[in-house]
Amino acid sequence: GLFTGYIPVTERCDMTAECVAHSFCLAQGTGQNVTSLGGSASLGVCFPYEQTGQACNSSGDCDPSAGLACDTSTLTCEMPTS
Repeated sequence: GLFTGYIPVTERCDMTAECVAHSFCLAQGTGQNVTSLGGSASLGVCFPYEQTGQACNSSGDCDPSAGLACDTSTLTCEMPTS
């Protein structure tokens, strides 16, 4: 809650905290979620988090505010099973 992101989806970013709610900064050079200023050392772009049933490569692609994780057997965002 200390930092509120204002960069809209499809715009350039340096870290996820800069992006609007329900989106993350994806490094274009590495394809990884950029979580800190030390991040990727490459251009990032804000992308929306994937929602339930949408395709993912890792849990970092899925909306953490919805409690989603990437199911490695289906490569879709799902609620983790206990």
